[in-house]
Amino acid sequence: MNKNKWNIYLFVLFVIIMNNIGYSQPTQIEHNFNTWWSNNNKYHLSDKWYFSSELHIRRTKGLQKWQQFLFRPAINYTFNKTLVTTTGYTFIRSYPYGEYPASTIIPEHNIWEQVTLKHQLNKVKFSHRFRFEQRFIGVKQQNSEDINHFKYVQRVRYRFTTLFTLMKNSKLYGKCFNEIWINQANSFIPLSLNQNWLYLGIDYKPSSKVNIEFGVMDQIIQKSNGSHYESNPTLQCSIGVNFEKK
Repeated sequence: MNKNKWNIYLFVLFVIIMNNIGYSQPTQIEHNFNTWWSNNNKYHLSDKWYFSSELHIRRTKGLQKWQQFLFRPAINYTFNKTLVTTTGYTFIRSYPYGEYPASTIIPEHNIWEQVTLKHQLNKVKFSHRFRFEQRFIGVKQQNSEDINHFKYVQRVRYRFTTLFTLMKNSKLYGKCFNEIWINQANSFIPLSLNQNWLYLGIDYKPSSKVNIEFGVMDQIIQKSNGSHYESNPTLQCSIGVNFEKK
């Protein structure tokens, strides 16, 4: 992508973000209370390479109903302390929920590439995660709940994360991030806001191999019709295990 295309891309992205501040005066905002549970593991293959896996169980109305199920394996390469590249696949199963539910369960196959940049200022750690997704979303057959084909769309995500110690010599960390999701045209030009996540949580690291995290998040979703939004308070709990190379 040449310099002029990058300038166009950044300008359109800026316009989309500004246009969506305040939800662009939508006609309807719904709220769903979600609880998300996940397992995130790393399996080190060498000093540079590691395999990762994520399993997500997402419920809505507290624990009453399904919202989503995700399985996300990936392969990662660590260039140095500041740069990690990743490529992976996500299987997603999205369920009808809320005031404007989908008409059936929607499967998605999602291939993605990712770059993570890390740096540190005093005792505060920062990371910038850029993810580009190629999505194959199930489309149901007319007058039926059966999925008869998959449509191809693209999406880009950017997450800015800070991690900081809560007390001196403590294994407790504070964590906050904001992640913006932008729908893209096949020409890589941004189209519209898809989601925005704002998160605040506590990260407990009892050892170098185990990580336990609990937090709260506001999940903003713009519906496909462009006029309905979700603002979902979400509790998150995750456990991660780091399997080091023997």
